[in-house]
Amino acid sequence: MTPQQISVIRASFARIYRRKARITRAFYDILFARAPHLRPLFAEEMVPQHEKLANMLAFTVRHLSDAPLLKSTLSELGLRHVAYGAEPQHFVLVGTALMEALKAETPGGLSPAEEEAWSAAIFALSGLMISAMEVSEA
Repeated sequence: MTPQQISVIRASFARIYRRKARITRAFYDILFARAPHLRPLFAEEMVPQHEKLANMLAFTVRHLSDAPLLKSTLSELGLRHVAYGAEPQHFVLVGTALMEALKAETPGGLSPAEEEAWSAAIFALSGLMISAMEVSEA
């Protein structure tokens, strides 16, 4: 991610911060509608999961410029996801669902620059988690 993309994401997230609960709810609704086979990987009660995702999203945006911290945090998160039954190929579905939720729940939608920046971030951050998952399986 470029410094410009980080700036765009932070400005975008500042606009949607108060809607983060709606975004996470929309994310899971979209994910489970598109990939119902992933629903059993989650607890029946989703409110705590929504809160975890919202908190991780805020943490990640806040620390986008701190590559070592993000690598450490997201690698650890990737390893935890292995224990939950997540697989690297799930991340395409997850990234697509997150982008759709962001587009749907951002007032006025995402600008092309915001969409490009969020896509780059999702790809890069998912990559950190996937790398950790793949190393654990080796």
